[in-house]
Amino acid sequence: MASSLFRTKSIDRLLAEAGATGERTLKRTLGGWSLVALGIGGIIGAGIFVRTAAAIGLKEALASAGTVVLEPIDALVVRVPEGHQGDVLADLASRRGRVQRTDMLDDGIALVAHLVGQTLRVALPEGVQLCEVPQQERRAEIEFQFALQPTRVDALLQLLHAHDVVPDRHGFGFVQRLEGLMTGLIDLTYRHDGRWYVLDYKSNRLPRYDAAALHEAMRHSEYDLQALIYTLALHRWLRFRLGDASDGGAYDYGRDFGGIRYVFSRGIALEAAAGAPLAGVHARQFDPRLVHALDALFAGERA
Repeated sequence: MASSLFRTKSIDRLLAEAGATGERTLKRTLGGWSLVALGIGGIIGAGIFVRTAAAIGLKEALASAGTVVLEPIDALVVRVPEGHQGDVLADLASRRGRVQRTDMLDDGIALVAHLVGQTLRVALPEGVQLCEVPQQERRAEIEFQFALQPTRVDALLQLLHAHDVVPDRHGFGFVQRLEGLMTGLIDLTYRHDGRWYVLDYKSNRLPRYDAAALHEAMRHSEYDLQALIYTLALHRWLRFRLGDASDGGAYDYGRDFGGIRYVFSRGIALEAAAGAPLAGVHARQFDPRLVHALDALFAGERA
């Protein structure tokens, strides 16, 4: 049967059959059912083609654009009063040249500028705006790598579930043990009033951006596990650079780590009434016992 599927005919034979007459020859006209079948086939084929082309186009666009939203947020240095948005927009426009195929972004530049402005000026739980954090007190896109010693998946999930992290996950496919190199990229780390923070930007479209909705979004997308890994990465780096307080060093997680901030830029409302609950920002500080136990587990030690 496979050979019949891939059978070919010469051009001369096709022309000869087209001109022949009889019961088993090609018809020059199509009946009603043939036209319907041809239409359905054309619709299905066109749909597949359009979806495939759209997927390829989107993939190509994302690859060309890169981190469109993060680039202006991470690189922008704001030194203007709050009301002078023109300078901010001009700086954003000048940075657009770094992104290839900017014609694809023309319709979205106003939205990006708005999201950037909202993100820079929202008052974070510790009482600071990102535009107020001095450049020497923040680092954008810190890449981290650390060795992951053989770690049993069941032991890892037991620890995570005990602290309400990814409570709905019950495995990692068929993998029973994790091992190798943990790598990642933290959008932003900054220090305020002597405490260190991890911040991640999100542009998710959500029905609401109140605390309950953000908590559900963090759980649904398992951002809580991502945030925990980011926390551990920065914790290890600070301990290495400053020294552990238990060994006479200057760093102590419980004292010096302020927590994680996930900023859902679309949900920030700067015009909200005074005293209204903060929308668009999810804040959490992981229990020191969880961080230390995960650190030991990934290091191959007994927690």
